Amino acid sequence: MWSASCAFGDIDNDGDVDLYVTRYVNFAPDNIKICTLFQNVRSYCHPNVYSSVPDILYRNNGNGTFTDVTRESGVYKAGNGLGVVFGDYDDDGWIDIYVANDATPNFLFQNKGKGVFEEVGLWTGTAVGVDGKPLAGMGTDMGDMNGDGLLDIFVTNLGGQTHSLYKNLGKGLFADATFASGIGEATLPYAGWGAAFFDYDNDGDFDLTVANGDVIDNAKLLRNDASYEQVNLLLRNDGTGKFTSVGPASGLGFALKKPSRALAVGDLDNDGDLDIVVSNAGATADVLQNEGGNRSNSIFVRTVGSRSNRDGIGARLKLSVRGKILVRDVKAGSSYLAQNDLRVHFGLGNALRADRLEIHWPGGPVEVIENIEANRILTVRQGEGAVRSVPFGFKQ
Repeated sequence: MWSASCAFGDIDNDGDVDLYVTRYVNFAPDNIKICTLFQNVRSYCHPNVYSSVPDILYRNNGNGTFTDVTRESGVYKAGNGLGVVFGDYDDDGWIDIYVANDATPNFLFQNKGKGVFEEVGLWTGTAVGVDGKPLAGMGTDMGDMNGDGLLDIFVTNLGGQTHSLYKNLGKGLFADATFASGIGEATLPYAGWGAAFFDYDNDGDFDLTVANGDVIDNAKLLRNDASYEQVNLLLRNDGTGKFTSVGPASGLGFALKKPSRALAVGDLDNDGDLDIVVSNAGATADVLQNEGGNRSNSIFVRTVGSRSNRDGIGARLKLSVRGKILVRDVKAGSSYLAQNDLRVHFGLGNALRADRLEIHWPGGPVEVIENIEANRILTVRQGEGAVRSVPFGFKQ
C-alpha cells in the first residue's frame, strides 16, 4: 500500500499517543499502470485509476507496541488519504481526526468517546467543495482563524480548484468560507501541499502559509498556464478571518519558484517568531528565517506531561491577554508529510504580559498559570505548573 502522512493523538484519553496513517491508493509493483494524456504526453495516473483504500489507526498499548484498531474504531472507510490532522473541533474533550483525500470526499471522524469514531464530513460541511464535488485534497491544518475559540479547517488542493477554508459555526457545523475569506482568489492558480496556521507577525491571530508546486514536471505540455515550479504563499489574517496574500512584500523567500511539497513552522533560532522550512521535489530544502515577527511580543509554551503523554500532545491551551482569549493545541503531525515545533506559540502584539494560561491536559484536569511575562519560553510540567522560564535567545 501507498502510505502518506501520519499524526499522533490520544484518541481514548488513556495517557499515551495513538497513531493515524493515511494511505493513498492500492499501488504495488504488480499493478503499475502507464498513463498519458493527449498526444501521448506522459502524465501521472489519476488516483481513480487505482482503487481507494482505508487509512490505518493504531492504538497505543502503553508498552511500546500498537494494535491496529481501524475497523473497530469506526475509521475503516476507503479514500485517497494524503494529509491528516488531529483536533477537537467540537470541544468535547475527545480529539477528532480530519483527513484530506485526493479526488474523494474528505473525512471528518468525530470522536464519540474512548476512541470510537463516526465519519461526519458530509453533514458537517467539510467533505467537498462549494459545488458539492470532491476536490484534490493534499495537506490540511486546524486552527482558530477568527478568535471565536472554535477550530476551523484549511485544506490545500490542486491548481484551478482553490484551497479550501471551512469556518466552524459551532454545534458541529461548518460553512465554506473559501471565497468570503479571500482564500479562493489568492490560491486559485496554485497546486498546494503543505500548509500551516501560524502567527508570523505576533499579532495574536492565525495567518496561513502554503507550499505550492504542480504535480508533474512537464506541466507546461499539459496546460499552457501551468508551471511545475510555483511560489509559496504567505496569507495575512486581519483578525476576523479575512486573508490577504503578502508573500511578495515579505522577502525573497516567497519569490522563489520551486516544486514545493512539505512545510513546517517553528522558532529555529529562539528569537520569538516562527520560521518556515519547506521541502522541494528534486531540490534542496528552503529555510525562511523570520526577521520581523519579533518586533511584537510573544510567548512559547513547552508542555511536559506526567499522567498524559510526555509531550502533552493533544493538550489545549487558552491564553488570556487584554481581554482576548487565544486558543492553541499541542499537535504532532499536520500539514503534509511534516511536523511543526511542538512548543505552542502565542503572539501578544505590544502586550508585555499575559493575564492567564489554562492548560487542558488530555483526559486530565485544567492547570492554571497567571501573570506570565512576555518574550519567554515557558516549560509547564503537568501537575507542577511552570517549572522553567527563560528569555528568548537564552543559551544553556
